[in-house]
Amino acid sequence: MPIQEEPDVVRDHAAGSVDGGSRQPVRYRLGGHRPERGGRRPHDSSGPAAADEVSALTAAQFVAHGQMYQAVSAQAAAIHDMFVNTLGISAGSYAATEAANAIAAG
Repeated sequence: MPIQEEPDVVRDHAAGSVDGGSRQPVRYRLGGHRPERGGRRPHDSSGPAAADEVSALTAAQFVAHGQMYQAVSAQAAAIHDMFVNTLGISAGSYAATEAANAIAAG
């Protein structure tokens, strides 16, 4: 079902003339109903998040993705630290080689 809104409500809301100029958020409903303003939610029969099986599975997927992200981030941080350490050692070696070449070139 597409979300439908009546053009005059959109125009009036954009102009600030809905509800005496107050900018209340529009609560959209599916199926061509007029929007509700303030007060109750459009779907009062739905339970809290993770109260049904699909929400619980979705939450579990987000937890798994979060844990995987933390593990990958820790590995990336370790690789970054090793790379920075390698660059530091290489810079020291390069400086020592330049000094030796300067002495040899005289």
